[in-house]
Amino acid sequence: MTLRAEIETTADARIDAYVQIRAEGQGLSDALENGRKISLGSLDVSAGEATKLDMDFDSPRTRARSLRILLDVTAGDQNVEVEIDNLEWIEWETPFKATGAPCE
Repeated sequence: MTLRAEIETTADARIDAYVQIRAEGQGLSDALENGRKISLGSLDVSAGEATKLDMDFDSPRTRARSLRILLDVTAGDQNVEVEIDNLEWIEWETPFKATGAPCE
């Protein structure tokens, strides 16, 4: 899968991206608070600059009722506004291969 977006912030910030799993039989409230999170990676964004987020990742190999993308934005002790544009969550039809991995 791929997560893509264009992100702009009003202060220098770090964005950590996660996929959170809602397991079959798990209630929505419980999933929001306790659902398993898988880290996709991090991105540093400079204030006022449009930055491309582009993260390839293997989809979780588990039965799930739903998946959600979480973006955790931190900017030290500053308040920060975040603009997200062209958000894409792309499902692949082929298995994940890490960048630079040889084709078989």
